[in-house]
Amino acid sequence: MASIIEAHAGHYKELLTSEQGKPHREATFEIMGAAHWFREISYLRLPETVHEDTPERRVVTQHVPLGVTAAIVPWNFPVLLAIAFTGSIETGKLIMQNASHDLKRITLELGGNDPMIILPSVNPEAIAPNVFWGAFTNNGQFCIAAKRIYIHNSVYEPVRDALVAYARTVVVGDGAQESTQIGPVQNIQLFNKLRDLFEDTKARKYKLALGGDFPPTNTDQACGLFVPITIVDNPPEDSRVVQEEQFGPILPLLRWQEEADVCNYTDATGYGLGASVWGSDLTQATRIASQIESGNVWVNEIHKFGPTIPGGGHKQSGIGVENGVAGLKEWTNYQTISINRA
Repeated sequence: MASIIEAHAGHYKELLTSEQGKPHREATFEIMGAAHWFREISYLRLPETVHEDTPERRVVTQHVPLGVTAAIVPWNFPVLLAIAFTGSIETGKLIMQNASHDLKRITLELGGNDPMIILPSVNPEAIAPNVFWGAFTNNGQFCIAAKRIYIHNSVYEPVRDALVAYARTVVVGDGAQESTQIGPVQNIQLFNKLRDLFEDTKARKYKLALGGDFPPTNTDQACGLFVPITIVDNPPEDSRVVQEEQFGPILPLLRWQEEADVCNYTDATGYGLGASVWGSDLTQATRIASQIESGNVWVNEIHKFGPTIPGGGHKQSGIGVENGVAGLKEWTNYQTISINRA
């Protein structure tokens, strides 16, 4: 399977860009990532566990495949190996409800409202590209994208200004153009949701560090649903743009002063998919990271996945895990065989 994907990567790249709008470079990364996943997962093994092996008795537990399973994959990353359901919390609840009728096994990777915490010990200019792509990869249409940026008061303005300066250099446009770094949003439903969130932000007179104009409602979909990169400057913690998963290029920056407060803010939502902490003080960064209720927490990096590394959501962000031996076990039943040799 991996070899087939690699052999047709050029065709798949064009297809992905035409379907979803993402730039060629992101489409290529995704396609080659899918090939890598298939290849690496094929090497995983689930060894038997021998509980007893005596002349009188042998007891072994093994993993047996469930058999045929259903995979409901998302439009934002349709080629990467997706197991069971990846999507919104609301749809995940419906799938869980329907699966309960005959107790089907489910694995759910659902929505996120991932926090990024920036410590006083960062270099603002050096961190700006990481903050930007942590939030705006795939134009923010990424369940595990950073969606709330908490910046310590002592470095708030320098980090904000460096982020805005970097954002102004990013090329937004037709994904088929090699210079494009960010394409349009994928569909009119998401476009309208983002417009509603943007209009709420403007109506409440929240300050914008970047952006300010949203395309008209009669935007020609054939030309692409382009949403300008928008950075909201320190809106209230209870605002919609902070509490809701934006799933697009609208990003709130928030101030924090006390460590206990920022830890409370990050865990105050029903989400728990991912998070990241940034700073040269690794003691503080690790201390904060260990308190975050999320399935994936990175320190001084973000979105570092691998086919052998398990990951999943906490709280309403998911059930079960994907990838690695732990993910493989999700698709097996335990079977214990006891043999009386006497």
